[in-house]
Amino acid sequence: MIGNEVTLTTKNELNIVYSVQNDDSSLKIGQSILENQAISIPINKFFASHIGIFGNTGSGKSNTLHKLYLELFRSKFRNNIFKHSQFLIIDFNGEYVGNNMFGVNDKKIKRVFDINTKVKSNFNKIPVTKEYLFDADILSILFDARPKTQVPFLKKAMKKMNEVIVQKDFKFGNFVGGILKRILSTPEESTQKSLDEWITIAKRYDLNASDFTFIDKIQFNSKNKNYYGLNEQGVTIYFNGGAEKANNQKLEFFKLSMIEMRINNYWSNTSISLIKKLKAFLEFQKVFYIAWKDFDSQ
Repeated sequence: MIGNEVTLTTKNELNIVYSVQNDDSSLKIGQSILENQAISIPINKFFASHIGIFGNTGSGKSNTLHKLYLELFRSKFRNNIFKHSQFLIIDFNGEYVGNNMFGVNDKKIKRVFDINTKVKSNFNKIPVTKEYLFDADILSILFDARPKTQVPFLKKAMKKMNEVIVQKDFKFGNFVGGILKRILSTPEESTQKSLDEWITIAKRYDLNASDFTFIDKIQFNSKNKNYYGLNEQGVTIYFNGGAEKANNQKLEFFKLSMIEMRINNYWSNTSISLIKKLKAFLEFQKVFYIAWKDFDSQ
């Protein structure tokens, strides 16, 4: 407009506009079209943060992403980058699976996983370490766990799980049997629901129905506040609250040792995946929670 001052943009001002960094940790990615101004970005600030590339179809979003990481992996920092960092590219359209994409073609540092969940075949699976997956925070995200109830449950259950999976002589069946013994020994604290839940879940890992013939008949006496059941001879056996040792002996008549043995076999079976074992462990931990709403005393 008439009277307005017109000034030329200085190089320093252009540097500010383009956030140009000229230190040793900057990376040149190209130059501006009109001013031929070299554009450099700070490696640590840029690549260690979130990056959004927006544009219409065909505007060059994929090429821009490729250019950024191509220059990063071509830089003098390449060896240290691959030594300390990992990069995971989720490529739905197969744009980056070609040879020498991002300037990387060394099979020692680059792996391509061809994922196809629609076809049941031996397609490549992404390896996940046990330590990563068996983490309460990761599982809380995967399960979309409720912060006030399910997250505390997962944290305490996974702490216990990570303690036992490293034990070579850990007997899951005996662990499961111990939960039942405690239920029967604490009739005023536990509930009939916890007993029913224990039986339902135990049957999933001991498929021999005859093992539960007598345990199925255990009931809660609301008047005397204790559990009782009929043994093989039809004799009524009462479980005494607090008398865990005596109750252990009585459970021999109810075939608990058979259930423990079969569940031990399930746990020690190397063909059973850790995911399935995790599921079993969490199910019985849920029984414990139903009974006492507390893991600290276990």
